[in-house]
Amino acid sequence: MITKGCIPDVLSYNILINGCCKAQRIDEAKQIFDELSFRGLIPNTATYNTLISGLSQVGRIFEAKELFKNMHAQGCMPNVLSYNILINGSCKALRIDEAKQLFDEMSFRGLIPNSASYNTLISGLFQVGRVLEAKELFKDMHAQGCSPNLVTYSILVDGLSKQGYLDQALELFREMQNRYLNPDLVIYNILIDAMCKSGKLEDARELFLKLHVKGLLPDVRSWTSIISGLCREGLLDEAYKALRQMERDGCPPDDCTYNVIVRGFLRNNGASRAEQLFQEMFDRGFYADAQTRTLVADLLSKDDNLGLKRLLGESECCQGEKTTMPEGKQRSKLRAAVLLRKKITGHWAKLSPQLKNLVKQSLIESITMEHSPPVRRASVNVVSIIAKYAVRLESGLICCPFCSNVAKVHRKITENSMTETIGIAFQPHFADLQALLLKCLQDDTSNRVRIAALKAVGSFLEFTNDGDEVVKFCQFIPSILNVARQCLSSGEEDVAIIAFEIFDELIESPAPLLGDSVKSIVQFSLEVCSSQNLESNTRHQAIQIISWLAKYKYSSLKKYKLAIPILQVMCPMLAESADAGEDDDLAPDRAAAEVIDTMALNLAKQVFPPVFEFASLSSQSANPKFREASVTALGVVSEGCLELMKDKLEPILHIVLGALRDPEQMVRGAASFALDQFAEHLQPEIMSHYESVLPCILNAIEDASDEVKEKSYYALAAFCEDMGEEILPFLDPLMQKLLAALQNSPRNLQETCMSAIGSVKRLLLSKLSFLILKGFSKLMKSFMGFGLEFSELREYTHGFFSNVAEIMDDSFAKYLPHVVPLAFASCNLDDAHDEPRVRNISVRTGVLDEKAVATQALGLYALHTKSSYSPYLEETSRILVRHARVFP
Repeated sequence: MITKGCIPDVLSYNILINGCCKAQRIDEAKQIFDELSFRGLIPNTATYNTLISGLSQVGRIFEAKELFKNMHAQGCMPNVLSYNILINGSCKALRIDEAKQLFDEMSFRGLIPNSASYNTLISGLFQVGRVLEAKELFKDMHAQGCSPNLVTYSILVDGLSKQGYLDQALELFREMQNRYLNPDLVIYNILIDAMCKSGKLEDARELFLKLHVKGLLPDVRSWTSIISGLCREGLLDEAYKALRQMERDGCPPDDCTYNVIVRGFLRNNGASRAEQLFQEMFDRGFYADAQTRTLVADLLSKDDNLGLKRLLGESECCQGEKTTMPEGKQRSKLRAAVLLRKKITGHWAKLSPQLKNLVKQSLIESITMEHSPPVRRASVNVVSIIAKYAVRLESGLICCPFCSNVAKVHRKITENSMTETIGIAFQPHFADLQALLLKCLQDDTSNRVRIAALKAVGSFLEFTNDGDEVVKFCQFIPSILNVARQCLSSGEEDVAIIAFEIFDELIESPAPLLGDSVKSIVQFSLEVCSSQNLESNTRHQAIQIISWLAKYKYSSLKKYKLAIPILQVMCPMLAESADAGEDDDLAPDRAAAEVIDTMALNLAKQVFPPVFEFASLSSQSANPKFREASVTALGVVSEGCLELMKDKLEPILHIVLGALRDPEQMVRGAASFALDQFAEHLQPEIMSHYESVLPCILNAIEDASDEVKEKSYYALAAFCEDMGEEILPFLDPLMQKLLAALQNSPRNLQETCMSAIGSVKRLLLSKLSFLILKGFSKLMKSFMGFGLEFSELREYTHGFFSNVAEIMDDSFAKYLPHVVPLAFASCNLDDAHDEPRVRNISVRTGVLDEKAVATQALGLYALHTKSSYSPYLEETSRILVRHARVFP
């Protein structure tokens, strides 16, 4: 640049200095800085900041401070960033008092510390255990008007947790949410880890489960913390399942995860599983850390476990420590393979084609001809790394030698599952690989080989499209089913779930991959569904397969006459009880109901007869769970089987109304649910049975169980929605019961009660007007009494009063002093009004809905009471102008 007569400016030098600092070539950066001054250029603030930062990063804090002083002397005034860089460097060097002096000096010189300034110093104070000072600085941050950000809270939560102040960390976590700062995954991970280490495993698991709700995906740290917590509590089976689940969720474990779980098994007398995981860790290119090796050595001093001894020796060999392996060529080869695995991805693109081929051929020879198992495994690891990350488009070149050496290398290659990530590259060789994978699926000598083959098979699914490939792929299904059954029988449910994941993709694939195999898949899934000794998650996966088949492949279920066998399993599952503490989403009765509902929507003629038969028989059962299941089944299928059910309404209602009088609460609740579904889907035929249905519902709304009452309110609202004059004989006692319920019920029931009243009022205007004139004062009194604390309840109330105003017209005027202030109060609520909620509905959305209904109510009051509304016009106008921006 200079030789060609182009003189660099300060910006050019700044770029060069920055590049050198990033490469940690600090001395060169200093030479360039000196050259800048030599050429008569004046360094600016950015120049100084860049070099000060570079010096601080490599620990040369004294030189950084000298340069900072020189900056002052040269008349270049430091900015906030200058101070932040130096404060950060001082904190990293644990020179916290110097960092505090710089922080105070910044204010003295008229510079206002920003959030980065506070964050850096707070972090430094926590590093040296000065918790009280860190907390005081956080308070000062608030006092100075500097708003804490996510980084601030992360530092505080992490610092407090590590110093043993978990309760205070959780308070900050709640404070974040109150300030509408959404905690990120970093903060969740900090708290999950701290809870696990403090023995609060259940709290940690609860927080972990909330990640998906918050739209966050657990990463390897999240999973490792949970696995560590489970191991601490001795819950080794759950820890192992968590390890497998994280892989299924697309989060591969790292060396820390493996070391944690291996140590967990070693400490809890699980040497055989520890050996298996140790081997798996080693095969994946990870090695035991010092803590794990010490634990293994201690165990070997008491019990000469040959497997662990061999693995420990291999691990130490790969890390350059003492080894039990023989000296000489084997060790050299092993070291070479380990080094190659670590370096190959960064250098592969730079190699010539000839050298690439030489590397591939050498690796194939090592796998096929090497006698030492550790060396062979290390070579396979290198091949897997190359195949996964370096030769995605050219992996056909390495695939052919693999296939030609199937007899010798198929087990180890498959164990490393290269095909999981490079299925598209292997696609042209699918015919050759089919024999390899089938052989591995049937390998009787190694379960690990079968499992790896199972994973590899799944990787080809998305690339299987044409007729020949479809036929070939269908040949895998019997072997997949066989492996899954073997895994279930040996207690490895997490592996069997891989089969269900493959079936899931088969079902969703546009290619006809199932064929006749749908029968065997359904049979296997039903076997798993029926096995109550299996884990809930395993059974749920099987139920989901049936559900997807009912949704996407229902014609196959019809073709192979599988509806009845499925219902013979699903209907009794409605009577199963969920285990205490079990996730509702995994509850077998709920999952079975979803399957039956989906089948009813798509296969009504095949579904209704067996369901009706089940309901008829189960309604007479001595077991209340089966009586509950009988009416639940009828309610579930009412949408899909509506035409068939309308023809059999009388016997159906006989079952349901009988259940509504059952001595068991669960049965009565299910009957109320069924009536609600009938009222929604079996119109208008259901209305012809009002004389038998309505008295039963009226009795149910006085049930001793709040759950039955709530479901009965829903049923009443749905049933009355389309009634006409038929309701007149029931109207007076009905309103009396609803008004009494409104006064005496819990908040959630008041809401559903208001919904029922709203449905009743739409029936018959003249009769309802009479009742309102007769009982409206009582109704008003009840509203004033319970204060309308909940947004949903206020929303229903405004809607109800609006409807009454329509009915009473100008006679409603005397109630305006009571209802208009309620509407004004709702309209003037802050959108972010913080209040308790009856249901898990967004606070902001709930308040906006309430304001919308209240605004509409004001319009109806004015319309029907005319001049009587004039005292309220001024305030109403202000509200309407303000709301016009929100509700255009």
